[in-house]
Amino acid sequence: MQRLARWIARKLWWVSLWLMRRGWMRRLQAASVGWMSPEKASRARLNLVRQNAFARRIGLRLLTFVVTLFLISLAIQFVYSSAIYLVESGVLRPTSLAPED
Repeated sequence: MQRLARWIARKLWWVSLWLMRRGWMRRLQAASVGWMSPEKASRARLNLVRQNAFARRIGLRLLTFVVTLFLISLAIQFVYSSAIYLVESGVLRPTSLAPED
């Protein structure tokens, strides 16, 4: 499952970086700094650079972790739903500890 999560995360990361390199996205980032007052604009520019550096350093690992959690959640839901379906269809029997209808 880790390989699948890593593959999906890499594809998502590539799309994210591709979008961030588009001209309209760069103009939007520059405009967001321009909307602020001049005394806050210099700090905002530095924060934007710092956030981008943090994202490049940590982003792929964090995205891989989140995708892994998502795939684990899907697997658990699939197993649970399958077990419920098998019990309701009569293939599996509930244990004697389960309340009877």
